[in-house]
Amino acid sequence: MLITKAVLQALQTSVSKIFRSAYRDTPTTILKLATRITSTHKIETHGWMQRLLEMREWIGPRVIQGLATQAYVLENKKFEATLGIDVDELADDSLGLFEPRVQEFGRVAARLWPKLLIDGLIAGQTGLGFDGLPFFSISHTLNPAGVQSNLFGSGFTAPTPGTFNQTNLDLVRVAMTQYTGEDGRLLGVNPTHLVIGPGLEMAARQILNVQTVVTGGTNVFNGLLDIIVVPELPITSWYLADLSAPIKPLLLQVRKSVTLVAKANIDDDNVFWNSTFYWGLDARGVVGYGPWWLMAKVVV
Repeated sequence: MLITKAVLQALQTSVSKIFRSAYRDTPTTILKLATRITSTHKIETHGWMQRLLEMREWIGPRVIQGLATQAYVLENKKFEATLGIDVDELADDSLGLFEPRVQEFGRVAARLWPKLLIDGLIAGQTGLGFDGLPFFSISHTLNPAGVQSNLFGSGFTAPTPGTFNQTNLDLVRVAMTQYTGEDGRLLGVNPTHLVIGPGLEMAARQILNVQTVVTGGTNVFNGLLDIIVVPELPITSWYLADLSAPIKPLLLQVRKSVTLVAKANIDDDNVFWNSTFYWGLDARGVVGYGPWWLMAKVVV
């Protein structure tokens, strides 16, 4: 294949189409766990409310419900990936091996935010949330009456579920419904999703996706929670999350969405000096944590 300007123009159109298709088709289920916020500065300061407002019977003058907040600062990070293709290799290849490379490049782009969210989820026992404590902690102090925990399992606060089974799943679910705010009243948490790795998927579906139990009778857990399977999660932990509210447990702050840029003109310096076409990805953003009470981690 002779590399001409007309061929390169057609190539760019093909690259864009292949890239967008691969980007669109890449699974990004874990994005359900995050509130996406558009960033306009290098550093963003988020004020998260310490308790939730509620309606009251109007007797006498209005009662102003102030929101106690704490500053939560997130600084955007830069990300890039660069694909280089030798001019002669492309000319000899006739797009046979080039198309799969572009497809993989699209998948790489689509996986950026999910990968950061997964990393943040796994690091939740050390990554700090808006209250200055690790997101998963046994010592959250939202309610002045006492500490509350969203970290369960052997060595942590009761209940200590340990293995993954129906009984322990319900222990953590009920514990989350009892979280209280600054005023001592229930926050209204009601877990909607179970987040697990592949190693626990079959056990989870046996609990949540069958209509009858082995011994006979109706399975009351059928349909109780939706299941999110994250391939990168180990068998040694599982999570419950309440995704019913607009605000989610994780925070995805995006300053610049993933962008594809090409240096693939016949007269580009990189072609003259290195005989190489380049396609680059760049993005800016960061992952943080939302309200801790919307998610709990269980260490098996």
